[in-house]
Amino acid sequence: MCINPVIHDHAFETAGCSIISSCLANNMGLVNNAASRLFILLNHVKLYNCNITYLHAIRNVQVMNDPSTILSSWAEFRLNPPSEHLLNCLRNINDATDIQGEPIFSPRVSSLITSMVASRSYGQELYRLCGFMAAASASGINFDELLFGGRATSARVNQLFNQARIADDIKLSDRHIILTSHSPTYQIDMARSPVIIGLADFICEALGIDIFIKIYERLGQDTSSNAIKTTSNDLSKQIYRFLGEHLPRSSERKISNLLQDYLMAELDDNSTISASDVDNQVILNFWLEKSLDPELSLKLYDTCLRAWITFRQGLDLASKSRVNADSLSDANYHLNTLMMSYFDQSEEDVSISDYRPPAIQSSDTFITEDRRGLQFAIHEMDKPPLDSIKMLNNGEKARISLLVHADKHATALRHSVLRGAVFSQAQNRITQSLRDQPQAKLDIISMMPDIEDAAYSNWLTEWKDVLAVADGTLKTACQRLLEAQHIEGLTILVRQLSNDARLELSRLMQDAASSPNASNQTAQTVFAALDKSKAKSALKAKLAEIKTTARGFRREGLKSAPAGINDLDIWHDNLARAAELTEIIIMAIQRFIEAITATYDLDALFRQDHKIFANQFLLIYKSEGYHD
Repeated sequence: MCINPVIHDHAFETAGCSIISSCLANNMGLVNNAASRLFILLNHVKLYNCNITYLHAIRNVQVMNDPSTILSSWAEFRLNPPSEHLLNCLRNINDATDIQGEPIFSPRVSSLITSMVASRSYGQELYRLCGFMAAASASGINFDELLFGGRATSARVNQLFNQARIADDIKLSDRHIILTSHSPTYQIDMARSPVIIGLADFICEALGIDIFIKIYERLGQDTSSNAIKTTSNDLSKQIYRFLGEHLPRSSERKISNLLQDYLMAELDDNSTISASDVDNQVILNFWLEKSLDPELSLKLYDTCLRAWITFRQGLDLASKSRVNADSLSDANYHLNTLMMSYFDQSEEDVSISDYRPPAIQSSDTFITEDRRGLQFAIHEMDKPPLDSIKMLNNGEKARISLLVHADKHATALRHSVLRGAVFSQAQNRITQSLRDQPQAKLDIISMMPDIEDAAYSNWLTEWKDVLAVADGTLKTACQRLLEAQHIEGLTILVRQLSNDARLELSRLMQDAASSPNASNQTAQTVFAALDKSKAKSALKAKLAEIKTTARGFRREGLKSAPAGINDLDIWHDNLARAAELTEIIIMAIQRFIEAITATYDLDALFRQDHKIFANQFLLIYKSEGYHD
């Protein structure tokens, strides 16, 4: 929505917004009269149709045009999103500012470049860019001044050309740059210059500015049609190769669209799909139907399950791009520059930075709580320097790999996760046997767990075992930190204590703080007091349990500092971070296990699913259309 300077009160009232109050106007140092009416000078914004005050209307005028926000709603990117490098190249357009700190590109332009690149529909604009560069370079316009000298507007570009020495084969009309050496003459509308410069900025980020400068100088020496066409084709090939490395493959985009089409067909015509629409039954029905389609490579239940989980995560992420302004925090969305101006003095801008909610750069993340999920914790622990501390070994991580992939959606899809844990392994055995003995007549049912086995219960035990290991390594890390009198040891300890033990620790800390010898040694005195606590107390019992547990976990990085780390303070800091991440893992697995045990009779559920999967495996692997 574009709100221009000539805007009347009823326009805001129609949108459910009231005009700024006299109190707010006075607080802003403004006179509340018709001559000092305030209006918004931001293009491409949305004024929410809700019953809010004028100030809240301003807070709601936000441009959620971060590339990840825009692309999260695209079906083809829900399974495999664009690489972070590509997103950062696009974010640089959104965040680019001139020397005065003003944004170079409007939100409309940065959003358009994002869509253009993601959809690979830049061909016509790329040719226009090459013609534009040829005209600018031949006219002696400096490359830096053109791209980075100020806001990307047609007015500024027009001014640059008016001040330049125009080449003989170039003419300027009121709104066009005309290349007369072309047959027929080629015209470039100056109104397209913001988008052209935006595309040029992206190419500089993606391919390198040195490459672009060479092209700019070369086109200045030859503005012919052949030169522009050759350069355009060469640039197109380079961009295509770049995007091939940073955008999902066509097969991945195809399955994303397949999932969306399937889900839409299951819903009413007027329904909007959401994460909750992807449930256990949808996943199973999709696999039962599509696994028999010879045109699709979706015979494996594990492939379908993981695709649906990722698709569900994408739907959930897309829904987060529309948040209420009142829920915004410092770790949410970029709030584009909002300026307010006097109604009759549009040249005199007044910043409202003191009156708006906190804003951050858009290149961070969607929702901060997503950073504290199971998937995040495992990935962080697998990166240096934490990878040298073995809180979980590779086998234990493998047992929870499906939970890690599902992350916060594991609980909602717990039945599907159970199916995946048991029957995906059985299907892998069948598939491998058919590869090894393609001509043999295999007994498929014999390769599955027996229908009377407690397969689901056994997997629940596996997850409980991993949970016990995580709890043990957490206690071991806590013990090492307590031994080193590291303050994070106390923090971890507190979270493991019962209410009675916490109360006891609180009293010890109060006594330590009030001790005449405490001074700045409060932490040390608390650690000393821990050793002197009552022999028979909840706190002492917990400390003894932690110490005993630590003796059983002598893993790398837990018993002593890993090889290569000589500074114990660094080891202790890493240990504290690993312990914090392990707590996240423990909480996630606990929630999942509690949800399963509270919902299902696992043995009865397994027998029911065994019949479904046994029948489907027979249909898949005994059909004449089977090709591995």
